[in-house]
Amino acid sequence: MRRLHRGAYLDLEGLEPEKVSAETDHAARTYGVAHASSGVVSGVSAANLHGLPLLDHRLAGGVMLARPTRGTVTAGVVVRLSRLRDDEVMRMHGMRVTTLERTVRDLAEYLEPHEMLAVADAAMRQGFDPKLLPMKGRHSRIFRWLAEHASPRSESFAESWCRALIIEAGMPPPLLQVSVYDEQGRFIGRVDFAWPECGLILEFDGRVKYGAPVADGKKAADIVMREKQRERGLIDAGWFVSRGVWQTLSGEGRLLEQLRGDWRRAAKASSPIGTWKVEPLSIAPPKGWSHLFGAGADA
Repeated sequence: MRRLHRGAYLDLEGLEPEKVSAETDHAARTYGVAHASSGVVSGVSAANLHGLPLLDHRLAGGVMLARPTRGTVTAGVVVRLSRLRDDEVMRMHGMRVTTLERTVRDLAEYLEPHEMLAVADAAMRQGFDPKLLPMKGRHSRIFRWLAEHASPRSESFAESWCRALIIEAGMPPPLLQVSVYDEQGRFIGRVDFAWPECGLILEFDGRVKYGAPVADGKKAADIVMREKQRERGLIDAGWFVSRGVWQTLSGEGRLLEQLRGDWRRAAKASSPIGTWKVEPLSIAPPKGWSHLFGAGADA
């Protein structure tokens, strides 16, 4: 058992403690704090409960609570002074939590622009409209930027970060989640980013892509081989395929330098053959916590 907060423990039976994700650890600590302390779960703690993507180091700190007065502060709790309206608070797993819209607004206090874009993209997949954010006053500049650029078609934190770099560099915006077909109309694959005007595709190889558990009867090598065959099909159709990894995101200018070079090379080649389409996506629901708390969100 891992102690989370006064009177609250995480049952680690059957689990390796070092493999408990930052999201799960913080959600469990939030549950322990919220049931032992007064206040409304807010900030990164509320974002985690809503299934919004955050970098691990954002979740390493204390559980965030909003209160009208500071009151008693215990270890592992960060209190933010705030008077919330009734319509800015909801109940989730027996906890009082800031609503999705209020949570996005609050995160502007802590997060960098590329993190905010990832949050807004994910919130849009839950039906949130960034145009509802205040366009005047505090943080209005970042809110206007989100209203212009956020998209529910961005499927991961890394893709949102890539897009933020591309936008800030003034490069032409890519199409997102593009389905590519060959000359015979056969589906080759869906790609993360595409610039059809020059035949350039950008794919992001995240840590999860090849590191996640594979389905029964399949091997990681099968996934890698299928990906190689998919890339071969894109190249045969005349597309130039560029790849990004986490290291190119965090390294200063490395992804942009790579993209600019690939853009020049792709522009000199012949136009791709076949067709491409921006098709409707099947949007997966956000991560839920019923498995952790033992009850549905409305319980």
